[in-house]
Amino acid sequence: FFFDCCVCACMASHASAKTVEPVVEDKDAADECPAWIPYDQRPDWADVMAVPQDDGPHNVVRIDYTPEFSSTMDYFRGIMARGEKSMRALAITAEASRLNPGNYVAWWYRRQCLLALGCDFQEELEWMRPQLMACPKNYQMWFHRRELIIHDPNRDIVQEKALIDAALDDDSKNYHSWCHRRWLVQTYGAYDGELDWVADMLQIDVRNNSAWNYRYFLMDCHILKVLEGEERTQVLHREFQWAMQAIEAAPNNESPHNYLFGLSSLLLDAALILYLKNLIKAMVDLGTAQPNCVFARTTLFQCLDKLGSIAETTTGLDSATVQWLGSKVENYQHAVAVAKELQTMDRIRKKYWWYQQRRLEQELQESGSADVLVEPPECVSGATKSSVSA
Repeated sequence: FFFDCCVCACMASHASAKTVEPVVEDKDAADECPAWIPYDQRPDWADVMAVPQDDGPHNVVRIDYTPEFSSTMDYFRGIMARGEKSMRALAITAEASRLNPGNYVAWWYRRQCLLALGCDFQEELEWMRPQLMACPKNYQMWFHRRELIIHDPNRDIVQEKALIDAALDDDSKNYHSWCHRRWLVQTYGAYDGELDWVADMLQIDVRNNSAWNYRYFLMDCHILKVLEGEERTQVLHREFQWAMQAIEAAPNNESPHNYLFGLSSLLLDAALILYLKNLIKAMVDLGTAQPNCVFARTTLFQCLDKLGSIAETTTGLDSATVQWLGSKVENYQHAVAVAKELQTMDRIRKKYWWYQQRRLEQELQESGSADVLVEPPECVSGATKSSVSA
């Protein structure tokens, strides 16, 4: 609660100090604009008792609100205290959200008024569009749209996708825009055309990790769930080739590597083994062609680690696959070798790869398959060395 209050106060201070007024190029038109009138001077608000902000008895750092902000918020609190849901209550929520777009209470009370008054949600969605485009990283506004769509029987999914497109045109990695699209598509089953759409996003920027995450979401929550047998295999093969092309275009782009290994979590048994076999071969080839590619080695380590964890439990394999798969010990030994390489290649995460090496070597020692004294790399502290030796 304290954190929320601090955040709201900071946002309010920023908003009240830097509220953007509309630009009027015509001086005569500007002169005709009515001056803002404080709420305590408005006859139609005379019956409302203002509720000043309570900063407690010892306000250490007083925020210098503008008179407009203070008056609006005092009367907004006043009308909330009355529980009034009227057109003037709706109007003051518009003022409060304009002065501080991050005021989640103002957006919440606005929804209460809209529901109580039976307002047209399509009009509300259109009304807030300019504000959202001006503050596309404002979570409160995206959540407001979500709630409106939920309650609107005439919701327009196509129009909402178009708005998300506009937001992503301005910032293709806007977290809130991607979350809103995922919610919209998943909630209303609006998957048609989404795979082609996200492919276009990746054509524009192959390093857009948000787009790779969204593509994985489509695979996990829809495409691979509705397909079986040969169709499912074909889709996986297509995705494998598609991601490998992206890697060949930019080998040091981590996103498609993560995407490829992530797809393995959607598979089981023989299909998983075959997928990992193809992925290991691809990473070995890439590592040969690009010996300094850290992500090729990282993906290779992940595959070997996973093979080791399932080698003794996977059933239904033909003899050739069993021979290729090998034992838990063999896969872990290969993974340890890769982890040692990565301690040199990936210096920033040297301690992390040392941890992975140690974890697997301890697994081998516990299984009685290795008699190796685990020595930490030089970067590990003396205290850690002591604990390892002990």
